[in-house]
This record gives sequence, structure tokens and C-alpha cells, in this order.
Amino acid sequence: MRALHSALRRAVLALVTIFALTPAASWAQPSVQSSVTTTPESAATQRQIPMPALVFDLDTGRVLLAHDAGRRWYPASLTKLMTAWLVMDAVDRGLLSFDAEATISKQAVMRIKRGAAVYGAKPGQKMRIGDMLAFLMVRSDADMANALAEAVAGSQEAFVERMNRTAARLGMTGTSFANPHGMHSPDQFTTARDMAVLARSIYARFLKKHPRWWRFFATRRIAKTVVKKNGKTKTYHLKNRNHLLFMMPEADGMKTGFLCTSGFNLLATARRDGARLAAVVFGRRSAYNRASVARILLEEGFRRKRAGEGLRLRVVQLRNGLDSAVNMRPHVCNKRVIPEVWDRLNTLAGWGVLLGPFKTSLRALGVAEAELLAADMADTGRPYGTLVIPAKEAAQVGLPRIWQVGADARGRPRKPRRRYGYGALIWRLTEPEALTICSRASAHEVGCAVMSQTALNRLAAELRAIREKRGNAKRKAVKRRAKMRPTTREERLRRLRKLAQAQKTAREKRRRLHKRTETAK
Repeated sequence: MRALHSALRRAVLALVTIFALTPAASWAQPSVQSSVTTTPESAATQRQIPMPALVFDLDTGRVLLAHDAGRRWYPASLTKLMTAWLVMDAVDRGLLSFDAEATISKQAVMRIKRGAAVYGAKPGQKMRIGDMLAFLMVRSDADMANALAEAVAGSQEAFVERMNRTAARLGMTGTSFANPHGMHSPDQFTTARDMAVLARSIYARFLKKHPRWWRFFATRRIAKTVVKKNGKTKTYHLKNRNHLLFMMPEADGMKTGFLCTSGFNLLATARRDGARLAAVVFGRRSAYNRASVARILLEEGFRRKRAGEGLRLRVVQLRNGLDSAVNMRPHVCNKRVIPEVWDRLNTLAGWGVLLGPFKTSLRALGVAEAELLAADMADTGRPYGTLVIPAKEAAQVGLPRIWQVGADARGRPRKPRRRYGYGALIWRLTEPEALTICSRASAHEVGCAVMSQTALNRLAAELRAIREKRGNAKRKAVKRRAKMRPTTREERLRRLRKLAQAQKTAREKRRRLHKRTETAK
């Protein structure tokens, strides 16, 4: 690993040298080298998973960014937004009160699949409607969804019928509900467009009329008091599952969702300079990824809002597709396949953009996909992948450092924990495309460096040399282990006797040390 890091460090330093020795005119203006053919790779190679995303204005419904907004998807816990809609509708019409208490039934507790987030309520326990709604939105507890469904409609089956009737009335033409909590069912699906319609309805019908109800979506931590077996109580302060609330100061809602079949979903809202935007993100690979992608898309949405850019469409004008819902289990819960630059060195061509550094390759991959979405290039077939960036050379290619040395409690300098980070490389770009992606990434507070074709060719050559060196090292290690492996019965017995003698010597040494310690006492 040290040899790999040192070789990669030399590769990055070589790129820095190229940047330093290349005249400004050769990379600041289009050149002969920049006219390389940028034919996209095949869809199977480039598009690892679909990337449904939608950014829109909550007040006007104007679409600022849309990609695969009509593709069917499993909603997971975003289903609970419709559950919350029906609860708030009952409270708004005076049929229920947030201060009223409801009794948790046995059906509400038992009809939960394994793996779902639950509050842990007991049958017969009484809870306030407001508290149940808060835990439903903040902690996504499935038993709270069942209990609220029974409090509103009398039974879960009747509540599901109300959910579907309400979805049809709101114009959610690509949505079907099968339960109030969002656990997987082949009959339960939605689209990013329909989730946007639902979010706009919640905002316009309830949150504008009752601004205090934002607390159900924007609460960062919620207190949960548990009574132990000995009668004592203990209070836990649980974090909201929406990581965006901790990443973006302007974020104030709404709901997360996760299933192996759906991936990590998020419907997020944020308010800045009097404008309130929302973003729908489906099928991300981790909870942090969905939050970081939503943050980048919201930042891009605010930029387009200020510049007057975006689509001349409203959310309700988007069309839903009729294709089947995508199953994300192979990409999320099975072994994750992350595209790496190592696997496609022969395709490095054109101009490139290097993003990073990041703490994990998964985060690097998520940001690369978000930047392609923000640049409206998700369908252009531009290849991207992850690679290792040494910490010392990250700043030399124009990337910020994520390793803070700092000091310990005594004021002594603390050594950095990581010597390297991960970056995301997007290539086969033209020079204007690379400059556009990098300028927008910088506006999104993402480290970015533009790489010319010469720099990419140099990087490919260095990475090939590193891969060859690593392969040689592996072959030598295999040969070395083969030589050390005993080949005859006498050799195996000799090694076993030697190991037994070493263990006996160690036991005697510990016995003498213990005896000496006892004598001293």
C-alpha cells in the first residue's frame, strides 16, 4: 500500500508539473487536442443506476431541474407524507386534535415487517396524536403510521383507500399506495413528479395556514422517554434521519425513505432569500449520499432561480411513465459496484474534471452524479469514476484539504488520520463542458480542478504503471507464500513442533513473571 501511495503521489506531482509548464493560452483557449472525439460510452458502462431527480419552487410549482421525474419508483417511507397529509387534514377540519390521545392497538404493533424503524409502543399504550406525527416524520417509525391510520380511518385498510382516493384527487397519476408506512409492496409505487405534487399540496394547504406545523418536518432532534423494568425513566435525544438538516442551514424538511428495493430517497426543502425550493432525490446508495446530492441540487436550484433559468414547465405539466419500478437491491443492499478509473484507463480522453477530495469513494461517486445532474449532462453518457488522491498533493492540483491537523488537549499538533482521500473523475468532456462543470461545482462548495487532454493522458500512463507494479507485487507475494507452504508431512510436523515449543516458552515466561510479581508483593 505504501508503494501504491508513493507511485500515485508521483503521478499527481507529474500532473502539477504539466499544469505549471503548459502555457496559459494552451489550456485557456480551444486547441487541436481539445477537439478529440467525445463519443459517449455505452449506457451499460456509464449509467450504473438511474438518477431520478426534480427541483422546483414550492410557491409557484415552477420546475428548475428535472431528470427522469416520471420514472416509477418504490417510495419507501416517503409514503408517510401521504399519511401525514391525511392526519393534518383531519386536524385542520376539526375531526382530530394534536392534543388528543389515541390508544395503540395490537394490529398497529404486530403488522410491521422485520427491519422497519419502530417507536416500540406497546399494545394498549396511549399517545398524543401530535407526538405520534412527530415521531413519524422525524424518526420514520412504522408503528406510529399504523396507529395514526387507525385513529383517522378506523382501520388500516380504510386508511389505504383514503390514501389512493386523495392521490387521485391531487393528480398523482403515477402513484399507488398499499400500506400507510411504506414497507415494500409491488403494488406501491410513485414518481418524483407525484411526490412534488404531494409536497406542494402539504405546503399550500397546511403549512401556509399553520406555520407552526413546520416543526414536524424541521425538528433536528426529538426526545424519547423510556420506562425501564425497574420503574426508572431515561430520556434519549434522537436525531432526525434527514442528514440535510445538519448539512445545510437553510434546510427545513421534509422526509426520508429507505428500502433495499428503492435505495435511499429524500424529499428536501430549503428557504433562502425569500424563496422556498424543494428537491426530490431517488435511489441513492447511502443516507449521506442522498443528503449531499439534495444539497447540490438545491444550491443549483437557487442559482437558477436568481438567474431566471430553468424549464418553462410547472410540476403538474410533467408526465409520468408507465414503465415498471426499478429494483435497487443489487446496487444498494448487495455488493456495491463502484465504477473506478482503474477499470477504464483506455477510455481516458478529452478534457476532464477532478472533484474532491472526499472521505470515501461512495461520497465521491454521489457528488459526481449530482454535478452531472446539475449540469444537465446525466444523459450524455460522459464516463465517471473514483480514484485515490494523496493528501499532500490534493491542494497542489487546486483541491481543498479535508484533513485538519489541529491540536490535542495539551496543545501538541495532532497527526492527520488519513494520508489520502478519494476523488471523482469525469472525462470525455469538451473544454467548455469541463469549465462549466467546474465553475458550478465551485459554486456548490465542491473542490474541483479542470484537467486538459495532456494531463489525462499522463494520468492514464501513470495509473497503468501503478497497476502493473501492483500486479507484479501480488504475483511475488503469491510465489512467496507458495514457497513458505509446507509440501511434505515431515515439514508440517517440524513446523508444528516449533510452534508448540514457542508456545511453551511463552507460558513459562509468563509464569516466571507472575511468580516474581507475587514475591514482590
